[in-house]
Amino acid sequence: MFITVGNFLKQALTQKYITAKDLYSTDQAVLDKTKKHLAQDEVLNTWWQRMNTPTKYFTSDPSNYDQLVHVKSRIVDPFCQHEGKVKRVSDVDGKWKKIVAQELKPKEYFIKFKG
Repeated sequence: MFITVGNFLKQALTQKYITAKDLYSTDQAVLDKTKKHLAQDEVLNTWWQRMNTPTKYFTSDPSNYDQLVHVKSRIVDPFCQHEGKVKRVSDVDGKWKKIVAQELKPKEYFIKFKG
């Protein structure tokens, strides 16, 4: 959803339907300025439809996708007490160290929209 809204706003900014200053106004003010351009701007309308109607999608392969989404990796590697010292769990447990290393890699998802 964040990507879709971002693309909608990017198209509206590129086509000068809104200005950067408008982004500091209300959602309604931005929508009022953009809605009137939906009929003549197919790209803006596509993003609008994806924002406002349930859109079916699936993850796809890198050679056949509509949108590439990068997702920030999140993992917890807390401190623990081990042999009288404070250490990260990954410094104590080799399995956890491998999991942390794998999960810290940025995630990419190749999204293909249906319909």
